[in-house]
Amino acid sequence: MTDLEITRLCAKATGHYSYAGNCHDPSYRPLHDDNQAMALVKKFRLLVTPIFNGRTGADWVVSSYLGDCAAEDITLNRACCKCVANMEAKKS
Repeated sequence: MTDLEITRLCAKATGHYSYAGNCHDPSYRPLHDDNQAMALVKKFRLLVTPIFNGRTGADWVVSSYLGDCAAEDITLNRACCKCVANMEAKKS
């Protein structure tokens, strides 16, 4: 999934999305904004787990409280966004 697709799906899940097919809030950037990424954690009750994989240091595993998504990434924001994007993609 590209950054644009991840951001679009997160925007759709949180109401920052217009039905014209794009994000109607240009300041919505949860991949880069810590506050927006943590808002995803709170809204979707995401479980965040740091793991140590040896080759790159700490990675993050993020899953939903209900178990309907899981994502792993080297950055916390991206792991949170990927998890929410996966949940939203399953809805469609």
